[in-house]
Amino acid sequence: TQLLGVDHPYYYCIFLMQGVVLYYDGRYDGAVSKFEAARDLASLVVKEKADAMACKNAASCLNNIGCCCVMLGRRAEAVASFRAALDGIRNSVGLHRAEADGVQANLAAALRCAFALGAVPRPRSAAP
Repeated sequence: TQLLGVDHPYYYCIFLMQGVVLYYDGRYDGAVSKFEAARDLASLVVKEKADAMACKNAASCLNNIGCCCVMLGRRAEAVASFRAALDGIRNSVGLHRAEADGVQANLAAALRCAFALGAVPRPRSAAP
């Protein structure tokens, strides 16, 4: 069998899962770094292969970055990430409405929330 090495098109999933673990551990700054790395690598796969799954995961990374920014109190970054995730989903082929619904709910909450420290419920992160 072939191992999932750096040349494999889904190598970015390693960073995505590391980000999820850090997010649920409350280490949001570290999670942002992992989600950004995963998003960048997934975007390369999208450009090279027009891969629908990589496109979905790039949008998931943006949603997750937004979720981390919510928890860090960085409202403007959260809103920008959620909007970018929605754009990625809307411009994709074969993505389900459920992905857009989750991101839209996070964006709406970010736009109306004051982000008082400790008062923000954890937003829903996107599954890989």
